[in-house]
Amino acid sequence: MFTPRLQARALRDRRARRAASPGAGSFAVASRGAAAIEWLVVAPALLAVGFGVLQAALLMHGRSSVEYAAFQGARAGAVRHADPEAIIEGMAIGFIGLRDAALAAAPVSVSGPAAQAILVEELASGVAAWRQLRPTPADFADWAVPARDEEGRPLAGIIEIPNDNLRFRGSASGPGSGRSLVEANLLEIELVYAWPMRVPLIGSLAVRWMEWFDRCDGAREPSTASHPWGRADWRIGDGAWRCAHYRAGGVSRWPLRVTASARMHSPARHAGAGTGPVSSASASGPDAPAAEPAGDPGMSPGADAPSAIPTPPDSAPPVADASSAADRPAGADGPPIAESVDDRADIPQPGECFADSGQAAADSGQAEMDVGDEEAALAPAVEALAAETVAVQAR
Repeated sequence: MFTPRLQARALRDRRARRAASPGAGSFAVASRGAAAIEWLVVAPALLAVGFGVLQAALLMHGRSSVEYAAFQGARAGAVRHADPEAIIEGMAIGFIGLRDAALAAAPVSVSGPAAQAILVEELASGVAAWRQLRPTPADFADWAVPARDEEGRPLAGIIEIPNDNLRFRGSASGPGSGRSLVEANLLEIELVYAWPMRVPLIGSLAVRWMEWFDRCDGAREPSTASHPWGRADWRIGDGAWRCAHYRAGGVSRWPLRVTASARMHSPARHAGAGTGPVSSASASGPDAPAAEPAGDPGMSPGADAPSAIPTPPDSAPPVADASSAADRPAGADGPPIAESVDDRADIPQPGECFADSGQAAADSGQAEMDVGDEEAALAPAVEALAAETVAVQAR
């Protein structure tokens, strides 16, 4: 324990040491505030790195969200004949999670139409764009046949790429598309969504640099005196497709381009749909066919593609033939035609179930029963049976 005498002695000793070394006190006074100055020097770099990492994380989250929306659009189109309206509806449902909390919490029957209206508006303003990569008009020229409804009846003026019994239809490649019938039954779409750059300073600065790199009109050239961003040989020659998205909606944005594909679960009846070409080169890579046409640049957002591809009057639409292209002799003229599955006893034919039921009723001498007129009378009995079933399960 320190006594007052010992504390006084310690104080005298400290004063003596200060007197013996007069420079120590002046150095301590001179070094005051050095940490603050060092922080001012280092802080901009640290903040720039931190903001850059945060913006990169937000872009990664945005890309996964756009990929999910594109996949939902491909799934919706695959079961509805590659209908552009179905694709837009599927993409809108995929984007519901990015909308406000009230819309995301609402049932799909309510949030679906509202999200679709938002997406259509974004397509019109340039925030989003999409196009159909497959099937193409070349695929229809190679493989299309007259369309039929669910009961096997012909649909006038509509053609489709057959989707049933593909393993029995041969594996030859079409001369126009270079793809087989199985490959033509793949729906592939490309979606571009301009993701907002929400991080201060870094987002707007990155967009400004990319506008100059992509040679966008009106982009201000950065100074070359203090940094190398102004070197002309660093500019990107094929990035002009991104220019329309950088300032879409009056906000700094980063265009995210993704592709999604789904195997067709219904005959394709639409080709070349979308809001116009979204890129100068296909996003599917260098192996994609070079002659793949993009959508109609004049098509309005959400517009339906033609229900049938016009066939020249001098030539009939390609129909199924009994001979497979693989069985043609070498040097045979004409495009490959999918092997016909008509009149095959081992393969169900369109409308066969309906025909068999009608024939069975005719053979038995019984009139075909139609309960449509008796539906109202049967409804109370069905409800009573359902209530009784629930009561039994409760016991």
